[in-house]
Amino acid sequence: MQGARGSFVAFATAAGKVANEIAGDSNGLFTKHLVAALGQPGLSLDEVFNKVRAEVERESGGEQLPYVYSGVVGDFYFRPPASGSYLGASGKLSLEPNVYYRLVAKHSGKCLYFDSGRGILLQDVCGQDLSSEAFRFVLRPDGFYSVLTKELNQCLDVAFGIEENDTWIGAYFCNNTPNQGFQLKPAGEGYHTLVAKHSGKCVSIINASHLEHMSAVQWECLPGTAGAYQQFRIEPWLGK
Repeated sequence: MQGARGSFVAFATAAGKVANEIAGDSNGLFTKHLVAALGQPGLSLDEVFNKVRAEVERESGGEQLPYVYSGVVGDFYFRPPASGSYLGASGKLSLEPNVYYRLVAKHSGKCLYFDSGRGILLQDVCGQDLSSEAFRFVLRPDGFYSVLTKELNQCLDVAFGIEENDTWIGAYFCNNTPNQGFQLKPAGEGYHTLVAKHSGKCVSIINASHLEHMSAVQWECLPGTAGAYQQFRIEPWLGK
């Protein structure tokens, strides 16, 4: 298929395949997830359909995989990033300490969430009203951020202050220690890395996995596309 510059065509499934319908629902599987993704502010056109593709493939057990043909140049947003989350074209963050935000991984389109039962930070499909996805950013006197969970009102914490790669990230009572301080570094396209003060390493999704319930660890920071699994879009959490 050939299309003009700026055109975009999406198909619910691959050529020669049949799209799944949902019993008792006027929408099929593709439309269900498309509507959900379109309701999320700050997702670019590519991010919307990457998210839809991943969700449809997951729910269909791999039987249905949407395809797109795109001649779009640059970023297009159905719902631009919420005002107040970024300042200007520089991408500089303006975070309110009493506002909750969520962190969306660039490589997977999934959200960081805090599993209070296991006491660790993981990634999962972004929900619409999950307090486990909600975090506050409080600027410390040393210029680093404390990142507080809504679930427990505790600070994200690189376990035991360990500096090695693959160290898991949990939460503990806030005490302004170096392993609870994170620097937010712009990574381009509205994404940021979270760099631990004590180690200089980045919050990362283990093994760069796209799967659900994969843990967040610290790992040596990587530049550009190689570090996509260390880059997060910080956007307002829309829950209550």
